[in-house]
Amino acid sequence: MSIKITNVTCPKCGVNTSNENGFCPCCGVFLVKDFAPELYSGYEKVLRRMITNLGRVPHIKIRSSDIITRVVNNIEDLYAICSTPYLEKNFQESNIEAYSLINKYLNSEFQVAFVGTIKTGKSTLINALLGADYASVAVTPETAVLTKFKYSKTDYVKLRFYSQSEWAKLWESRTTDGDTFTEEYNELRADDVKNSLLGMADKHISISDGYVGIKSELAKWSSSKSPEHYFVKEITVGISNIPKYFPKNVVIVDTPGLSDPVQYRSQLSYDYIRSANAVFVCIEAKKIQREEIATLSSVFQNIGRKNTDCVHVIATHWDQLNNPEKDWAENQEFMSKKLAGRIYFGSSDVAKRNIIHSSAYMYNLISSYLNCELTENKDSDRVELQNLFNFAKNIEHVSAPIFGDSPEFNVLVEKFKRKDAQLFSKLRESTNVDYIRKNILYEIIASKSFGFIEQQAVNDLETLTKKIFRINNDIVNKPLSNKRSLLMSDFNIDVIKDQKEQLSRSKQDCEKLYNQLNKYYMSVNKKTEDLIKKLDKTGRK
Repeated sequence: MSIKITNVTCPKCGVNTSNENGFCPCCGVFLVKDFAPELYSGYEKVLRRMITNLGRVPHIKIRSSDIITRVVNNIEDLYAICSTPYLEKNFQESNIEAYSLINKYLNSEFQVAFVGTIKTGKSTLINALLGADYASVAVTPETAVLTKFKYSKTDYVKLRFYSQSEWAKLWESRTTDGDTFTEEYNELRADDVKNSLLGMADKHISISDGYVGIKSELAKWSSSKSPEHYFVKEITVGISNIPKYFPKNVVIVDTPGLSDPVQYRSQLSYDYIRSANAVFVCIEAKKIQREEIATLSSVFQNIGRKNTDCVHVIATHWDQLNNPEKDWAENQEFMSKKLAGRIYFGSSDVAKRNIIHSSAYMYNLISSYLNCELTENKDSDRVELQNLFNFAKNIEHVSAPIFGDSPEFNVLVEKFKRKDAQLFSKLRESTNVDYIRKNILYEIIASKSFGFIEQQAVNDLETLTKKIFRINNDIVNKPLSNKRSLLMSDFNIDVIKDQKEQLSRSKQDCEKLYNQLNKYYMSVNKKTEDLIKKLDKTGRK
């Protein structure tokens, strides 16, 4: 029976194409739905046919790196196999993982995960880096949805929703501290919108009015005051108005708190730690205690194979220390020693370099004050002006006490009122926000990302291939073993022998694919190690 060649629209990515090759040339989705059942005896024959057919599938090419190109081509092969109608049920998780990896390496973005316990200032720091208050900084914990911020030529908000099965796992994962979560869920009558959102297809919302429109959509889909936010798994925000010094290929990821009362959401953060290219762990500068060290330990245990050099500890709310500069020097020294072990940064020197302070709140206040957005006419503005002046007083006169009528005090007041450029440049620099944006993000990308991403791509391919091979054993080897017993029975021996031979050939094809991928992995891994050694030598020079 021949397959009818027609023009079709890919149900996954919307590309118009022909079903001649059986797969979408853009995303790899299986397009032919009218195979006659009598042509195939089960998963095994379909798998063998798909492996043969893959040679005719035009894959997407990546020019930035030959290693990444080859890795993605192999992942595309695996994804195409997993997408066939006869196999997708068995390979559902692997299929999702492969699709995610393809997007990850095709986009060549550098993902930086901001993690931490609840209310450690993650969102405030992200807003300072982005140049506007996109992430919610409400007094109550807000970041319950994994939210990605990235540069885009046009503004948009893209939503991914939980499936029914994911929501069931999330609901069951509420801890003993989750009573408040349940109470708020019921108060917002979230059940009224649950069925309309769970399992909903991805939603892409174009924004025409910039910052205002983005904030409005985020308030609807991510605010803890909105019932819809419970059912949103992930939000991607495309922003056209990114600050000048923000790296365009960096994606900032605001994750749910590591101490979220819903363990499923906390686990999303830990999972992202493993997949991100770099991790910024936010802790409070004034609370460097056993709990914070325990949080850092959990992060390092979940970074997977990435170099610990890609982990940065950001001590937030630095301005709230009694004597910010002096107290922080002591805290940084303490943390550098605590995090110098084998499972952490390795040495105290590396730890000290990767543990820095920040005060995003003060950075944002400075910007608002210099832009004349704070006035003495509003009570809230007067409080923030006083906070900013006290910060200026601490930084400007760190070694001398200030008295109300001292000459130094009067000079500082005058500088503050006329917005002295030198004073505010010093204040802005002391917050470290510009340093994080201009130095750390660019340094990570320039010195670590290329070799690291190639190494990570090879590791991802190896992991996915082994997983698919294990599943293949379950659906090929086990049926083959079961059918051997039939050979001793009174059934039609010729038919059973034929089935056995078909299964054996299919198994050999699968093993051949795996062996090819494994051989390729070993070759690429060797090249990657040589590349990393070369980069290390260059760095030492």
